[in-house]
Amino acid sequence: MQPPVPIVPEQDQTVSGLVTFRWQGAGPLPPGAAYEVVVWNEDEPPDAARGVAAPTLEESLVVDLDAPAISDNFNSPALFWTVLVVRTDPYVRLITPGASRAAKMYYGR
Repeated sequence: MQPPVPIVPEQDQTVSGLVTFRWQGAGPLPPGAAYEVVVWNEDEPPDAARGVAAPTLEESLVVDLDAPAISDNFNSPALFWTVLVVRTDPYVRLITPGASRAAKMYYGR
């Protein structure tokens, strides 16, 4: 299974508030699977990636990055993001953050 390709936000874009994430899937999702947008700090390994919203079947998602439940996890403005394929019940990452193509963005409130 090939990982999805991040499209928006573009590489090195500064973001805050409501942010649209868009990606291109690499084929149909397996049965019971969905996409999950994850983010991690520049000084963390990809395996520290945290989801910013519930998994979705769509190839885009709008997330409020200023929400404390999300932004309290940012320890620097430089962040990486990617999209995983996950099984939703039970939750299992079918593609890990380290195996996905990541994009860098900057968070500025």
